[in-house]
Amino acid sequence: MKHILLSFLSPVRVDKDKMYNPIIFKGIQYERYENTVNNQFTCIQTNEAAVCQLMSDLVMSNNKLDRIFYFSTKKLKENVEFATAKDIIGCDQSISLTGEEFFIKRMTYLYPSLVNRFSGIDYDEDMTGIDGLHSVIQMAQLLKSYADKVNDTVNLYVDMTGGFRNATMMILAVIQLIQHSNIKVSMLLYANYIHGGISRVENITGIHRMMGLISGVNEFINFGSIYDIESYFETANIPISSELANLLAAMKAFSDNVKVCSSNSFETSIKNLKQSVISFSELSDKSVQENLFEQIMYLIQKEYELLFKEDSNRLDIIQWCLDKKFYQQGLTLVTEWMPSIIVDNHICSTEDVEVIKECIKRGQVQKRDWKREFITNYIGSYCTNLQKKKKSAKKEMPVIKKNGSQIRELRYILQQIAKKEPWSSDKLPESLVNNLKCLEKERKSLPDKGKLNEYIGDKKNPHTFMWADRVWRRIVYRDYNYRGSFEHYISRRQVATFFKSLLDFSDEEFLNLIKSYMNCTKSEMVVSTDKVSIDKTTVLDIETLLDSDKEIVEINFDEKRYRKDFSYLFRDVIIQSVVAEEKAIDVLIGYHKIRGIRNNINHANTLHYSYDDIGEELKQYLKLVYGVYQEIKRH
Repeated sequence: MKHILLSFLSPVRVDKDKMYNPIIFKGIQYERYENTVNNQFTCIQTNEAAVCQLMSDLVMSNNKLDRIFYFSTKKLKENVEFATAKDIIGCDQSISLTGEEFFIKRMTYLYPSLVNRFSGIDYDEDMTGIDGLHSVIQMAQLLKSYADKVNDTVNLYVDMTGGFRNATMMILAVIQLIQHSNIKVSMLLYANYIHGGISRVENITGIHRMMGLISGVNEFINFGSIYDIESYFETANIPISSELANLLAAMKAFSDNVKVCSSNSFETSIKNLKQSVISFSELSDKSVQENLFEQIMYLIQKEYELLFKEDSNRLDIIQWCLDKKFYQQGLTLVTEWMPSIIVDNHICSTEDVEVIKECIKRGQVQKRDWKREFITNYIGSYCTNLQKKKKSAKKEMPVIKKNGSQIRELRYILQQIAKKEPWSSDKLPESLVNNLKCLEKERKSLPDKGKLNEYIGDKKNPHTFMWADRVWRRIVYRDYNYRGSFEHYISRRQVATFFKSLLDFSDEEFLNLIKSYMNCTKSEMVVSTDKVSIDKTTVLDIETLLDSDKEIVEINFDEKRYRKDFSYLFRDVIIQSVVAEEKAIDVLIGYHKIRGIRNNINHANTLHYSYDDIGEELKQYLKLVYGVYQEIKRH
């Protein structure tokens, strides 16, 4: 560990006889060092006091000062005549030195270990405005270069005494520039000169850390992070009240929920944070640091007012996220919470007991409530079914009855096929078992890697190739016109992954995969690297759609189609609303659009949404829902 000092040198003053007046400084009193209680330093200029104090401290802790960095002005480049050099270099003779030379010679005379341990940056005091920042940048770069060179943790001690009026601001600017390096600001010192009395060296680190506390509160307000606040109280090394400890814990819990957007515990963390703020505010016996924290607590209360108000609801929480530009959190909360808001406020709800039962059943599989299942999947699958029924050809599909034992057996067999393990069955129809055996045989012929181009053109395996292409286009992407094909899929060497992915499908989707497989005869198959002609009669039937465990993901959002489809829900009395049908449909459309954006982002799809576009979509949708919500409350 290295220890360095940063200082801004002041000019040396002598009287008309070229003599200097010694200044007696009383050092900092430390309870842990008994011999420093009456520690005093005799200095010629105030800049020496910080060095003397630091050298004393480091010796007591068995450390040393490794380097002194300083700013030097033009004034310090001028020569100063000294009638005697006894206290400078130890000889009683006159001497002429610049202010900068005087400081170095004086310090090395007192502390020989400091020889060749000085690094300075020149500063022109005649510069004005932003020009002075060049020296600040140079000093920050010099400190960082030193830290990189020593490749060790560096403790920085700062002398805030010397220099002209802007010197303090320049020193603080340097501290800000290096705060994210491996340089740790350990102590700020100030040599408080008292004319005619004993001057004092003071530790003003606490005042500087106060700025860090204020910065930490701003960080919590703007970004939901409490890193700087935690650091402040940890480095203060003082006992804190249980009320403050609870408040910091509540702030951290809320911060963590913001980061990971845990919708299940978001509201609880807000409630705990609000109560902890109240409890801390009511505490009467606070330490100085706690009183300081209380003075800036109003900023948190003001910025979190939307969350802390008595009638705050989930819409307010989403609005707060958008105000802070936490758009990813906004997407998640809209997706997770909006279905309940829509149903509970009767913007779109259902009184059909069978529909509710079905949604409860399907929701249990995905571990979510029936309201989200209803808004997210049920009404979408209902509309999709209507569209596909209209487009469906008259040709009937082979029928496989919905039978629980058969479904379980089918899932087991497909798992065994995916794992390349033996299987047997006496619970499935013979025709289905034969097709499964054929599938297993062809599955084993698929290469996991290597010679893929040869396989693509191998007409010995047309059956599996065509069937897999159907699955890839229809089940995985729900889009017959998806430009990618099974050829593209296996060219990425993901054949085994493809078959393992079948295990993620619901029971009914398994059944339909086999229906597709049974309906695909060798006479219909054409192996081609071009677009494969798909038999559009192979579609999901209504029972399968209504029972599907998988969410239907829309890649391209078609608002016109959604509006038309959702109108069928009102026509068929699947949903009712206490507001006008058009407004209710607007809320549904907006929800599915937001949900689609969120899914595309989370699943790393190729569709791109800019940060501002997402924010605007969320703001417009929440404005719409707020308007409908207020209309309902008025009536």
